[in-house]
Amino acid sequence: MNKRVDNKTIIILFIGIFLVVSLIRFNNSRKVYFANSNLIQLKIDQIGHKELNLNYTILESTIYLFNNNDKIEQAIKTLQKTIKNLKNDKNFRENFPKIYKKFVNSYIKEMDKKIELIYEFGAINSAIKNSNTYLINALSRLPYFHERYSSNMPHGYIRELMKSISNILLSKNSLRNFIDINDIKNLENVKFKTKKLQEFNNITTAHFKMIYKNFPIYQNYLKKITDTKCMDILSSINSEFFTKNLKRVKDINYVFYAIILLVILYTLFVIVLLAKINKENYKLNIASKKLRETIRTDMLTKLGNRQRYEEEIKGLDNIALFIVNIDKFKHINEYFGTDIGDSVLKKVASILKDITKNYDSKIYRLGADDFGVLVDKENIKSFEKVSEEIISWFENNKISIGKFSFRISVSIGISDKRPFFEKADIALSEVKESIRLKYLLFTESCKRVKNIENNINKTSILYQAIKDDRIVPVYQPIVDIETKKIVKYEVLARVVHEDGRVESIFPYLKIAMDNKLYFDITKAILIKSVSYLYDKNIDFNLNFSIEDINDNKIMNILKGLEESYKDIFKRITFELLESEAIEDYEAINSFIKYVKSKGAKIAIDDFGSGYSNFEHIIKLDIDYLKIDGSLIKNIDSNSGSLKIVSLMNKFAKDTNIQTVAEFIENEAIWQKLKELGINFGQGYYFSKPLESI
Repeated sequence: MNKRVDNKTIIILFIGIFLVVSLIRFNNSRKVYFANSNLIQLKIDQIGHKELNLNYTILESTIYLFNNNDKIEQAIKTLQKTIKNLKNDKNFRENFPKIYKKFVNSYIKEMDKKIELIYEFGAINSAIKNSNTYLINALSRLPYFHERYSSNMPHGYIRELMKSISNILLSKNSLRNFIDINDIKNLENVKFKTKKLQEFNNITTAHFKMIYKNFPIYQNYLKKITDTKCMDILSSINSEFFTKNLKRVKDINYVFYAIILLVILYTLFVIVLLAKINKENYKLNIASKKLRETIRTDMLTKLGNRQRYEEEIKGLDNIALFIVNIDKFKHINEYFGTDIGDSVLKKVASILKDITKNYDSKIYRLGADDFGVLVDKENIKSFEKVSEEIISWFENNKISIGKFSFRISVSIGISDKRPFFEKADIALSEVKESIRLKYLLFTESCKRVKNIENNINKTSILYQAIKDDRIVPVYQPIVDIETKKIVKYEVLARVVHEDGRVESIFPYLKIAMDNKLYFDITKAILIKSVSYLYDKNIDFNLNFSIEDINDNKIMNILKGLEESYKDIFKRITFELLESEAIEDYEAINSFIKYVKSKGAKIAIDDFGSGYSNFEHIIKLDIDYLKIDGSLIKNIDSNSGSLKIVSLMNKFAKDTNIQTVAEFIENEAIWQKLKELGINFGQGYYFSKPLESI
């Protein structure tokens, strides 16, 4: 009879557990569904926000003259990433297939068309902004021309010019066309006796005509880009998703409440049953406590094990953990046997208890030969004192096991910050690797040892390379794009290691700046390249930074080379890095005037790498524009890169500047550049940098 009752009780409990587990699992699934549907809703909302941000960024780009296309590109990438995130959402695809299909087939396709329009719009917008920039500068120069050349100007010319510029600026800002072609033609027909005024009028009217020609296209693009077609599709998707999801949520909640009601009814039934087995539970609890204690205790040493340690440190912060490791314990096991090894472990456990009893410590066995000593930091004077007491005992006393008597040593890793065990173990590892350390307190520097060593190593390599004169120039050919013939070389810096290995200077530049070695590198490259190339009758390019220009010692070396090597400047092109940081035009222009007075030429390097500031080009008297490799390397496959490079090349030709393309790596790129009419190029397709010529 009792046996049958017990079986029924077990079945009833099993059913109860099954119901509770079912409720929990259903509730978890419910929460997951809610979380996933909320995430889908969030992603749809994010797409809407990102599209609005893209439209805002485009409109912002039309208003601000010096606002580059990087923000638009970033807004497009962010929107595409958000769209891709929703497209790849498995829950959206599987749970809402019709809405998902509409999203893919309607919204994404429409957005792809819009993005293509944006890229086409970017080229037109850049050209118009460039001309607007020129016209604003021209407007600021009118008082100067009027004061100096008023006698040579037709009556009313300034007024007509200001009127045309004002109409263009008004059209640009209002997006309405106020430009009168007759005004432009009248200005174009004006003839001046003064060459400078005639040249100014020709350039200005050319910009007027360019804006007049492209403004209707510009308006049309902007209208298409900023229409609400995509937003309307997305709004429809959002509405459909919300309606369908709301219905599902209601159905899920109905089922959930039904299960809860069933569980409540069954719980009332189980309560009656639990009263009958209360006495049995009491006995079971006693047995459970004994079992739990066994699980949390190391059976050999009777100390708490890792599990007890993890439980007892919860909520404790003002503590310190000492991991005490028996050095070369494996040798004791191998030589004396595991029985003696076990006896040693029990002996060490007893010794640690005795040594640290005054600190109100807790001792654990945390591993095969690792013991943990957990103490409250308020009970100890210093980590060193506790560590030295433990180490000193083992250094000054032998352990006797039966007929054997021997000394052992210990190593200690300490941590007073969470996670205690992991950080103390890191400190212990450093102690074990050291031949001098006996104990170590973990600090953050432990994690950065390798990085510090790496920087120290690079600094040492660079110092020694400079000392041993192992900073050398190499020479990469620059060719005529049309004929592939070498016309000059770019000088690049390399570090030669003691084993003869040659490495680019790039990984060492920051270290050079931090350690004030940048001057030594520039000096070595200047002197070696000039002395080597002087007798070869070869033109070459030298890279110069704003730091070099502002360094009086470098400038003195440059002047000394100019005096020692007659007419050498006539064969040098100085490459200046195109950067937003170029602000001290007085210093740069002073440098340009000096070197050009000696016959040198000037190039802007890495143009298009990010800021693409046409204002720099206008303000600086340059001869070459070196287009950044990030645009060149994808020009055969990326329409956006092709349009930007084409625009830069047109700008350069209009301003009588020659162009140089970097990173030409295959024939397809070369052919594309040849079609565009780029003047010169360099890259591995033609030649790697050469150690000698």
